[in-house]
Amino acid sequence: MFVFVLRILEQASLLRGKYLGIDASTMEANAAMKSIVRRDTGESYCADA
Repeated sequence: MFVFVLRILEQASLLRGKYLGIDASTMEANAAMKSIVRRDTGESYCADA
């Protein structure tokens, strides 16, 4: 799958240079849905919508 994605990027001329670095780190997300607020409107998350 990785090589497939690389070929698509290459065909679209989105890759440049000699080296490609990949970071496969996993991180835990600690955001609660109720704390999410839109920056543009200030509207909060509503599960009923």
